[in-house]
Amino acid sequence: MAFAGPYHLSYQDILVREGTSGIANVRDLKGRRICEVQGSNAAQRVVDERRIDASVVPVATYDECMSMLKSGRIDAITTNDVILAGLAARERGGVRLVNTQFNEQRTGVGMRRGDVEGCERVNRAITDMYQDGTAARLLGKWFGRSGLTLGKVTVPQFEGCS
Repeated sequence: MAFAGPYHLSYQDILVREGTSGIANVRDLKGRRICEVQGSNAAQRVVDERRIDASVVPVATYDECMSMLKSGRIDAITTNDVILAGLAARERGGVRLVNTQFNEQRTGVGMRRGDVEGCERVNRAITDMYQDGTAARLLGKWFGRSGLTLGKVTVPQFEGCS
């Protein structure tokens, strides 16, 4: 498999209950209970790569994480910021994104290996979406009210199609 893009650069982030103080960055997860959905490694990356002494609480779904967060059974959820922004937007209050931005996540388009022409067409379409404002408009539409800091939306640096 090959990849075109990336079409979006995001980061790992932290979602907490509204009113939670003391969690302003990844180091503040020390001694905390952080949720990790089956198939994800985001919380474990905090423990292993960032060397934060936190308790990882494994669950099957993000809905379980959200229920545990809202009830106080966990202190935080950590994963890709756009996933967290979607959860926060769905809740419409009661939770907040920390916007700490660590561990860059590069999201691309999977395609048949060796399809250089197809990859280049996809990269041109991605570039057009950024240059004509479509990417910024869609990010604002879906995540603008979530608390996610979008910053300046620019064309990501492509990996190459060879």
